[in-house]
Amino acid sequence: MTDKRQVFISYSHKDGKWLDRLKTFLRPLEREAQLGLWSDTDIQPAANWHADIQTALTDADAAILLISPDFLASDYVASDELPQLLGNARERGLKIFPVFVSVTPLRDSPLLTFQAVNSPSSPLDSLKKSEQNRIFTKLVESIDDLLKVRRAGVTEDWLERFRSRFVPIDGGTCIIGDNELFNKGSGLQEQEVQINSFRFGKYIVTQSEWTTVMNTQPWFNEQNVKYGNDFPAVYVNWYIANDFVRRINKADTEFSYRLPSEAEWEYAARGGQKVAGKTCTKFSFGNDPNQMMQYGWYTQNASLRGENYAHSVGELSPNQLGLYDMHGNIWEWTADDVDGMKPVRGGGFDFGAEGASSAYRAKYKPEVKGEVIGFRLVQEQRI
Repeated sequence: MTDKRQVFISYSHKDGKWLDRLKTFLRPLEREAQLGLWSDTDIQPAANWHADIQTALTDADAAILLISPDFLASDYVASDELPQLLGNARERGLKIFPVFVSVTPLRDSPLLTFQAVNSPSSPLDSLKKSEQNRIFTKLVESIDDLLKVRRAGVTEDWLERFRSRFVPIDGGTCIIGDNELFNKGSGLQEQEVQINSFRFGKYIVTQSEWTTVMNTQPWFNEQNVKYGNDFPAVYVNWYIANDFVRRINKADTEFSYRLPSEAEWEYAARGGQKVAGKTCTKFSFGNDPNQMMQYGWYTQNASLRGENYAHSVGELSPNQLGLYDMHGNIWEWTADDVDGMKPVRGGGFDFGAEGASSAYRAKYKPEVKGEVIGFRLVQEQRI
């Protein structure tokens, strides 16, 4: 088996001209030995074509679907290729890139659950060549970004770097919650809690970390997203955040990982024992929301300035524990459950300073995702 990243192209033979165009744009990645393309044009004479296709489907790291009425009318696509591709997407995170080449009625098709490279109302055959080129270029850039990770996946060297991005937090007794926020439904009631020592991520889980572990891009082609290794992984609902946890726990035999409890998250946001016993302030740095400019991305220094996206982790000042972006940037999932809702903490780049305070909480259904939702992890030594 080759160590190139493998992309399977599913299409109708009647759309062969679009396959040829697509391969032209992907050729530089093939030439640089980063990418292996497979379509049924690669089947050799006298080969077992069905077995070859099934093997290619199994080996695929991503799939491009050239969607048209002829594509959906193909019995082989409908009975063999699509079911296996959709199953691989569910079971192992295969990334699927739909490309609409002709106006296609989808009705209740499961393909509607995937973010297409172009709109169904703007298929390639309705666009000028320059617009077609722009769409193909965007597709190639996204595949290049996604498939840079080698087939080896999570290596020991990568794990060592990932493990080092956690800091120890001494446990202790502290007050969490905020009665003013509690009365408004946006915080826990003030209470004294005992927190055990734990290790917490210095940063929100990033796009490069997510891609390495999951080989998917939930944020692909979504609104209000900047792409890059150090940008937060967003458009991550609570369920797939826990899928990441399960994957990294299978890969790392030295440490295990989980989402933090609300109490752990707030304790860390407040500065832990570094500020325990001192006056309980709204932020780790005090009560003055104007200081948020130094510590976190929120409306005043992000969205209202036209920067309506999650910013790279670690760009602003950390709190007393060396944790970055605890105030602002994105909301972070926690492990707790409140009547079927999942609390998120931290505020966001499009939210006011109050939402970035240590005690502020919002609650979402676990299936909710968006440009301003991600997570960070607790790390625990395996016994």
